[in-house]
Amino acid sequence: MVPPIADGLTVVLSLLVILPLSKRLFTAIGLDEDSSRKLSILTGMASVVVFYLTIPGACGGCHP
Repeated sequence: MVPPIADGLTVVLSLLVILPLSKRLFTAIGLDEDSSRKLSILTGMASVVVFYLTIPGACGGCHP
């Protein structure tokens, strides 16, 4: 079962919010620009993985 297109749109919109905010947070903590950019990308990728593991049916029926 493939998730509806609205779920994919939700992920994209969430990433548009999460990436700049997490980059600013890491910069405010005291990391340099390059490190905060890399950590914000990792944060965005982790949020996508968590999103797809928590919606039912996204991983092909791996959840009961």
